[in-house]
Amino acid sequence: MAEEMEIKFKKYRQEDYSPIASMALVLDPRYKLKLVRFCFTKLDPVIYSEKVKVVECNIQQQQQTQCIPT
Repeated sequence: MAEEMEIKFKKYRQEDYSPIASMALVLDPRYKLKLVRFCFTKLDPVIYSEKVKVVECNIQQQQQTQCIPT
């Protein structure tokens, strides 16, 4: 049973991350972007910088849309 659970864990851990969840983590004042960088380096040290850039771009786009006066 433990082997089956480990296989499922590895399957879901290797799947793509949720950029929305990452953005929510960054917007939480307790964590900020440092924790996102740390988590991505632990999950995927090869391409973590690309994932962090995606999160940063998403946050910048979100802030720009909120700052546009109507």
